[in-house]
Amino acid sequence: LNERMRYIQMIAWFFALIAVVALTIRAYTSSESKLLDYVGVIFAIIIVWAGAHLAYKHYMMSGKFL
Repeated sequence: LNERMRYIQMIAWFFALIAVVALTIRAYTSSESKLLDYVGVIFAIIIVWAGAHLAYKHYMMSGKFL
């Protein structure tokens, strides 16, 4: 089960990486008016990742989750 969860997690992070790269490329090739929208979405993805990482370290590693 643990190995399967890691596989699913790696697939999810792969899709998140593709989304960030696609948004970055789109931000550099789009007009100036939408640039801040794309940068905001990229930062939001980074903030969600950081929050998920902190929650994982705090709850899952400490054993408080289960």
